[in-house]
Amino acid sequence: MNNPQITVGILSAECISFSLNAPFLCNGKEAMGLQKVMLEGHNINWNGTVYNELCFEPLQTNASFTLHDVTIGIDFSLGKDKKIKLF
Repeated sequence: MNNPQITVGILSAECISFSLNAPFLCNGKEAMGLQKVMLEGHNINWNGTVYNELCFEPLQTNASFTLHDVTIGIDFSLGKDKKIKLF
């Protein structure tokens, strides 16, 4: 069975934070816990290195991640920032 792929794009924030709730592999590096990425031109700065794209692969079958401060309802009067946990 193939793992599902989730694509996350940054629409309006210059910086996003997320938590990897289990170990993930990204560009040969194991990562877990609170992470932060910043927009740098049209690229992504993660841990001081600039990438065109990042792909996090779970190392456990029960892996999940949480996106912090996700704005729901942009340009609506009820717009709120939320945490969203994805499996």
